[in-house]
Amino acid sequence: MAAFVIGVAAGLTAIASGVGQTSAADVLLAGAFASGALVAMARPLPTLACALLAAIAGVALGLDSPPEAISIAVATATLLGTGLGASLALAVIVAGTSYHRQRGRVELGAASGARILGSWIAASAVLVLALRFARGQMF
Repeated sequence: MAAFVIGVAAGLTAIASGVGQTSAADVLLAGAFASGALVAMARPLPTLACALLAAIAGVALGLDSPPEAISIAVATATLLGTGLGASLALAVIVAGTSYHRQRGRVELGAASGARILGSWIAASAVLVLALRFARGQMF
């Protein structure tokens, strides 16, 4: 989780510094595909690989969140809200998952539901990537 938060902070700092057009949307879609596919396969990754994937997704999310505000104060508040919201959403997911694992019982329905949701996320991300590629909008 720390890698994601650091990645989001780095991406938001870069976008606030005036980084130009990036391919962060494509990287974010590729990260969603990879994460969804890994959940669907239910194969645990080494901690370093998870941290790297989380950091890449965090940076891409930060770079793909340019504020559309006229004043600097509103833009700064928007960037802080984006970072806080993304971090809190991940914290809720991590806390819920940890709670069920600590109790020692992850019900079959919940595990199957997570795998189904992961497969749908992966499929949706790859479809959007294919559409962007077909239209010539990638990179």
